Parts: sequence; C-alpha cells; structure tokens
Amino acid sequence: MRAPMTDKQKEVFKFVEKFWSLEERCPSLREICEGKIRNVQEIPPRSAKNTAHFLVLKLVEKRYLVEDQHGGRTFWRVAS
Repeated sequence: MRAPMTDKQKEVFKFVEKFWSLEERCPSLREICEGKIRNVQEIPPRSAKNTAHFLVLKLVEKRYLVEDQHGGRTFWRVAS
C-alpha cells in the first residue's frame, strides 16, 4: 500500500496526469511551477522550481509517479 498524498502532492499529481492526457508529454518543472495547461491556470503557481521538484520527488518516492530518462532528460509519468 502506498503512503497517502498531501494536498499539495495531490494537486501536482493531478496536474501531471492532466498535462499528459492533453499534451501527450510530461510537464517540465517550469510548467509545473506555472500551473497552466493550454494557458488555463489549473493549480496555484509556485515561485520556485525547488518546491515543484520536491513535490515531484515525493510522488516518485511514494510510487505515484515513475521517473524515467530519455535523451538525457528526466521526465515523470503516472505509475500504473
């Protein structure tokens, strides 16, 4: 059983999930910080990439997201 998500982690998880479904790619940390998908504000903006990165890493740690490498770039996808 996975550890439960915090409210902020749920917010970022749902954002990543929706971004994948609409854009067919992983959002960058900058895009997670902006919180916009197709110019629509989906989640509150964050001022620091470190905050977004910390939340994403916690979601990977809790196995909600999987971290992959492709062409030297890290991306995250929803765990199955």
